[in-house]
Amino acid sequence: MSQTVITAAFEEWKAQEAAGGNRVVLDGFVLANVPGLDPDVPISNTEDMPPDSQIVYRQDVDKCGVVNNNAVVYSITMGSNIGTFDFNWIGLVNKASGVLAMIVHAPMQRKLKTEDGQQGNAINRSFLMEYDGAATETQINTPAQTWQIDFTARLSGMDEEWRLANFDIYGPGAFFGDGFLVRKDGASYQVQPGNGYIGGVRATLSSSEEITAATLPAKVFADVSWQGALTGRWQAVTTVQSSTDELADYIDDDGFAHYVFAVASIDAAGVVTDLRPIGSLPAQVADGAVKSVNTKKPDPKTGDVTVTAADTGALPLNKTALAVDLNTLGANASAGVYFQPVTANATAASHYPINEAGTLLVTISAYGCQQEYTS
Repeated sequence: MSQTVITAAFEEWKAQEAAGGNRVVLDGFVLANVPGLDPDVPISNTEDMPPDSQIVYRQDVDKCGVVNNNAVVYSITMGSNIGTFDFNWIGLVNKASGVLAMIVHAPMQRKLKTEDGQQGNAINRSFLMEYDGAATETQINTPAQTWQIDFTARLSGMDEEWRLANFDIYGPGAFFGDGFLVRKDGASYQVQPGNGYIGGVRATLSSSEEITAATLPAKVFADVSWQGALTGRWQAVTTVQSSTDELADYIDDDGFAHYVFAVASIDAAGVVTDLRPIGSLPAQVADGAVKSVNTKKPDPKTGDVTVTAADTGALPLNKTALAVDLNTLGANASAGVYFQPVTANATAASHYPINEAGTLLVTISAYGCQQEYTS
């Protein structure tokens, strides 16, 4: 728990400034790493500035604002270009006089700088100072609400929009290649490394993971959650487990949402059935019917997925040369594209409109059979 105090030195200096008709100006932050500091112990209002050897950073006040007649706020933002250092002591000062006005003792915190492949963090720190007539004596008239913005909701909203956009494409679960494929390995089961999307969050297994299914039948579930801290990097946390229960999405004790998908089922004899949809959601065709290849399973050796015209709603391509009377092509099964490579076979007796080699397109609709022959 942090402790805060307004110093006796500030009270005396403030009285002198007011007597002289001067505006009370607090314009600097001082950060220090004080060994042995206990943030649970109340601070003496006579405490001085730490020695220079313990001071790790100084910065001018970025913003100041008024909360009400008796409360003002001073704030700084330290970007990811600042650091790296640890601090547990923060002071607010008047730089011209060196007067230390306010002190915070806090748990040790780390300010990271982006360098050598390490992503830095950005930290905001503020002092809320309350005393009679604060707004008048400091002559601060900008409302704190205009700049003390909580970006948490904004960033969370951006993450959720990104997740929902992925969900529109991949649905509750979609996987690629052998990613999250479950294979039996002796008495245990191996979940293969790879990528997928679960609940719109990109899940990754960097290496295979062993699952022990003690009780059968059971299912193997992949669990992914987007986690991180406000001032640090967020990333997907992925786990896999077997369960005899049907697991569902949930929110953990830390408030992180978890999205869960069954990637395989294991029957009582230990036989594994792959439940992973492959690739993105099905496309919508003009008539609104859904055409999907998600039920196609990859070849276990090559990882290829064989897709037919029927899977996508396309007309089948008949590679065998036509050798029938065109009037016999009137049933639903006749729809498709046909070839007649031999002119001598394109006869009036077989109901060809022209005596030339060509291509025949057959479509079947509510209006009957339609044929279009092109030389």
